[in-house]
Amino acid sequence: MPVFLTIKQILAMCWRERLVALKFGAIPLAINLILVVAFAEAAAPTFASYATNVAVSLVSILAFAPFCVAWYRMVLLGKSDIELRPVFTLTGREFRFFGWTLMISLLAGLTSVIAIFVGAGIVIGLSAISPILGVIAGFIMVAAWGVIWLWILSRWSIALAMTAAGDPARLQTAWDLSKPYGWSMVGMQSIMASAIVFFSIICLAGVIPDLVAASRAKIEPPASALLTVNIVASIGGAILLWLTSTMYALVYRRITQGPALFGSHTPVDEITRTAEMETFRTFLANFRSNTKKETTADFREAMDKLGNSFPMPDLVTVRPDTVGGISGCWYVAPSARQNYVVIYIHGGGFTVGSSKSHGRVAADLSIATNAQVLVIDYALAPEHPFPRAIDECVEALKGLLSLGFHPDRMALAGDSAGGGLVISTLLKAREQSLPRPAAAVCLSPWVNLACDGETYETKKDDDPIATHAGLSAAASKYLGEANPKDILASPYLADLTGLPPLLIQVGSCEVLLDDARRLANAAKSTNVDVTLEEWPGMIHNWHMFAEILTDGRRANARIGEFLRERWA
Repeated sequence: MPVFLTIKQILAMCWRERLVALKFGAIPLAINLILVVAFAEAAAPTFASYATNVAVSLVSILAFAPFCVAWYRMVLLGKSDIELRPVFTLTGREFRFFGWTLMISLLAGLTSVIAIFVGAGIVIGLSAISPILGVIAGFIMVAAWGVIWLWILSRWSIALAMTAAGDPARLQTAWDLSKPYGWSMVGMQSIMASAIVFFSIICLAGVIPDLVAASRAKIEPPASALLTVNIVASIGGAILLWLTSTMYALVYRRITQGPALFGSHTPVDEITRTAEMETFRTFLANFRSNTKKETTADFREAMDKLGNSFPMPDLVTVRPDTVGGISGCWYVAPSARQNYVVIYIHGGGFTVGSSKSHGRVAADLSIATNAQVLVIDYALAPEHPFPRAIDECVEALKGLLSLGFHPDRMALAGDSAGGGLVISTLLKAREQSLPRPAAAVCLSPWVNLACDGETYETKKDDDPIATHAGLSAAASKYLGEANPKDILASPYLADLTGLPPLLIQVGSCEVLLDDARRLANAAKSTNVDVTLEEWPGMIHNWHMFAEILTDGRRANARIGEFLRERWA
């Protein structure tokens, strides 16, 4: 982990969001300074003065609580997260955050006291042998303990970032996750702390002579000098808290490979988007020219091959499984929380696609959402026509519920035909009075099997993947003798009352743009919390090609933000 590059990133983040930090930090810093001024004393230390200092410190920690929570959440989850509710309100999760804060501070303090006593004993023993040896040992002890203390504090403090991200864990877990970054964090904290001390000394240049003179004369320093030191120390401590909090959050973001990996807040200029789309079209043309597609088996093999064109992200585990009697495959990123799950329903016109073809998308979503993703292999048409796929998706949902997953920590997601199946599955589950998942995501959803939307024609020259003819043929194979206007076949026609919050993402260049709009309008008409995002320049199911398309990575990151907000 490059130390100076990460420090540059920390400073860039702090400078870019300085107004946000000022908004959050001004009040707690003012409270802290008022307490410092009110209880500043120049008299000799007493038990009462020590107790007062401890009380002031505790009140200061509580004053900084909203600032720390909001700042961690912004760095980890994006600026949109902190705009969802007022800053000075703390949820139960965020109270746990401060439980961690106080516990870690206490552990670090106790460890420091033990180390100081042990070190003092060693120094005293060596001083008895030789004063010079004692001085040298003292310097070594101070330096060594400073490094070790920073190393321990940094590793433990990753637990704070985990709690702020909604994933409270044991200190051992935080310790293990941060192992590759321990010494890098020591280096960063040392550099930042040294810089703060240096600037503090510059600010105290006017009072340092008074403090030195008082020390030499063995008298109490002037009260004004002590007050100045306390004020500068409070401001410096707040700035150091700001910088180190940013460091812990960024390091945890690097560990989870979440929003930092995807760059969800980085806009894509038109030149870059056009160049990437040309690269994609060339890739797709080469793939098609080198792929045999004659029989249904050929098409299914081609779909799996297409989905495996890009490497799986590092450390994502892949595990076949059967849930609710339906086979599938788990994709689990290192950051995935074991009690959060996304059921992913793959696309492919109901006739092709599998947990293999959509493995890379599932892995990316596990990273983006910090949740496990289960891709289910529902039965395909024409061997198993409508409504077999819907029934099997519902069985998989029941299977996860029976395994103990809480519906408030579940979500459904799917692309293309899978996006339509997400809605049909929710309707069927509602019919059976099953618990409602926390949210659902439809990517380029196909929800109109009559294929009579306007954009089936107006976008036919823009979308290199989905075509009117191809969709109509797939619909015929899937429906068999069923009516394309059946509400489970074309769920935009259904009454969507009671469905969970819904995110719909669709490209502005795809033939299914009209489907997405119809679904969004149907949801709005029944007061479903729905967000429709039309991504400029994107084609059908661009999420599968995030390796090539920056907007694919951004869209996946946006899904992560959406689901984490609903789970929070």
